[in-house]
Amino acid sequence: MNSSSEAQPPNTAVVVFRTIFIASNGLAIVIANTLNIVVVGRARIGSEPARVFIVSLALADILVGALAFTSTLPSGYDGFPFSDALCRTTGSVFAVGLLLSVFFLVNISVDRFVAITIPLRYEALITRKRAIITVCVAWVAISGIILVTTLLTDVMKYNHATFFCEPSFEDPSFPLSLFILIMWWIINGDLIMVLIYGQLFRVAHRHSKRIAAQGRAAVESANRQRPQRWSFVARADMKAVRMCLAVTLAFNCAWIPTLCLDFYKFIKKENAAPEVEFAVTWLSLSNSWWNFLIYSCMNKQFRDAAKQIGERLLAKCRRDKTRRQTVELRPQNVDNGQVEENNRPGDDIPY
Repeated sequence: MNSSSEAQPPNTAVVVFRTIFIASNGLAIVIANTLNIVVVGRARIGSEPARVFIVSLALADILVGALAFTSTLPSGYDGFPFSDALCRTTGSVFAVGLLLSVFFLVNISVDRFVAITIPLRYEALITRKRAIITVCVAWVAISGIILVTTLLTDVMKYNHATFFCEPSFEDPSFPLSLFILIMWWIINGDLIMVLIYGQLFRVAHRHSKRIAAQGRAAVESANRQRPQRWSFVARADMKAVRMCLAVTLAFNCAWIPTLCLDFYKFIKKENAAPEVEFAVTWLSLSNSWWNFLIYSCMNKQFRDAAKQIGERLLAKCRRDKTRRQTVELRPQNVDNGQVEENNRPGDDIPY
């Protein structure tokens, strides 16, 4: 092989930049979703079943973030320095996190749909216990299916363009049934969410007009400010719908390019350009920390709770710093005190 066909050594600046980029994404995912869990629990945002699904979504994203952070070593090493078994394991974890994220997004959408369309039956149909059971069954079932698939087939391989272990759709031996199952899960979940939010906007608009009219008729003679309260209830429902819709749209914007790339690789049986694969893959992975920004921008209660937590952490850091400075100065004060105590007036006078 001549020198022109040999692989060129990677540029050091490129390696450093992409490694920092990958590490930053992984840390952002883990930190942002940890804050999501803490803030949602502290602020008591939404109903209890909705909080269960939101926390479960954050846990699935943390799983993806921790896995993304492990790609810093392959990026810096410019290759996968571990065994094939570990690559298959990390690829399986990635698949579990993705499929669970889609599932929990669908559950959040269904929760909002029931809360708005049949509010009187919401508490009877969707309870915290049922939400927890649904989450546990999803984690066990999806993890088990992916684990069995990984053990029986060799579908997870290291991608040198993305520094990630992922399903090898470009492999001619990749099972058609498995590809259809994965695409059906993601696309079907996305279609369900689109239909739900389309119906929700229609129902919420009609519901808002009806409630406002009923409120005006009921309290017009007694209190003219009461209709504003009825309208506020309708606006609160719409704010929740808009926030959930924003999360769903962000997920689609991040993952649709990846789905298109997967279809291309499966049909053409070849990889795309390395730059395209890297950009598309890490765009989809970065979606895991976008939810924190969406919650902060669109929910004042979440934003205030996050601000309070930040202020408490800052105050705690200041107290710890003051305490450390006090501890550092204390030995000197003690020594001076001992010297002063030993040299008190009259100690050197004999009795």
